[in-house]
Amino acid sequence: MGLEKYTLKTRVEKRLRKGKLVDPAPVIISLTFAGQRVQVYTPFKVNIQSWEGNQISQDITDKVAGIRADLLLAYRQLLAGVDAGIIKSREVTPEKVRERFEKITGKESQEKAPPVNQTIFEHFERYLTSSTMKDSTKRRIRIVFDHIKSFNPETTIEKVDSQWLDDLKHYFINKGLANISTAKNIKVIKQFLNWATQDGLPVNAQALVYRSKLKIPEPVIIHLTWEELRKLKDWQAPQGIRGKGMEKCRDLFLFACLAGGIRFSDLISLNKDNFRADKLVYVAGKTDKSIEIPINRTLNAILHKYKGTYRPLPRLSNPGANRIIKDICRDLDFNQEITIVERKGSLVKSSTVLKHDWISFHDARKTFNTIALQRRIPAHVVDELMGHTHPGVKSHYVTVSFDEKKKWMEKLDFEPLLKPKRKKNTGQTKHN
Repeated sequence: MGLEKYTLKTRVEKRLRKGKLVDPAPVIISLTFAGQRVQVYTPFKVNIQSWEGNQISQDITDKVAGIRADLLLAYRQLLAGVDAGIIKSREVTPEKVRERFEKITGKESQEKAPPVNQTIFEHFERYLTSSTMKDSTKRRIRIVFDHIKSFNPETTIEKVDSQWLDDLKHYFINKGLANISTAKNIKVIKQFLNWATQDGLPVNAQALVYRSKLKIPEPVIIHLTWEELRKLKDWQAPQGIRGKGMEKCRDLFLFACLAGGIRFSDLISLNKDNFRADKLVYVAGKTDKSIEIPINRTLNAILHKYKGTYRPLPRLSNPGANRIIKDICRDLDFNQEITIVERKGSLVKSSTVLKHDWISFHDARKTFNTIALQRRIPAHVVDELMGHTHPGVKSHYVTVSFDEKKKWMEKLDFEPLLKPKRKKNTGQTKHN
């Protein structure tokens, strides 16, 4: 589709929260051209039923129409630049349309916008209060905004533009944060800005499309091999109270490695209701996806050890469990050298660590994924067992039955199923 062909649409954003539509909803204007789209949130929120029934007040209708006209004007001005040979057609991008739209509406929108004297941190408190995020996620987000307080305690929404974000990026780097941590912090801020836009606050359009352009090294995948996992299974804990704690930690880690790489937060939340006949059924806390894991003989043996207890599996704190599993792996001489590459700005730093010093409970997930594929379990089955919400393209069209998952889970048994013995052929033929 050429630049001269475009579509301009106005709609309300229909978004689910806890299974229900968020209502009232923000009004959005989108301009689509040449396979690209620029989307503008208006400062208005309307009742969805009123919108669909064309019962919106004339005042809001007129103001939305004015924003539509400004967005279209920004696009047409860029097209005029192409026709005049000032810019090239490939330079007409959503970012350029937004930039031109901001220039057109900047002065006018500031005159119309309600005065905002609050700092970004007061809006941030409303953001957390209205959010359905877990408390642990909110704590991590608070840490990011504590950094911003140290960076500039007088920051307001209007001040947050691409230059401000660039300065904040360098602030993080100068504090010694790795590029991946800095990029995650910037992502948190942009998520907040998206919420602020929907809330009708005057967010700078440049901030919404900002890219940190930080180089992120490839993640290091640390996992146990099948032989290491077997050694872990056969490992004998020392005597005493500490030994019992180490044995419980080993059992938890082994269970996680073989039960679809279940996340630690989900693992310690399991209760007896999650176990039904020959399967484990739970809802992943991170994705809200229901996951079904067939219980093979090895997993059943672990569960049997704790059959008479209140919970199906022991409970440990995450830091404590990570510390203990390191000690166990050190005791087993899992001392493979691993190179860790870290970037801080343009500086690249590499260091060599030993596997037993770096391993954590999250590596149980990587261990399952790696070993399952090495043992030729099909990728779409691995996706189902791990509860991936973004599996490979083919997996979107595949339904995996419980029987099929059960068959492949037998590949992760340490003791293969006994095969019936064949009768020896003596070479003698019976005669009637």
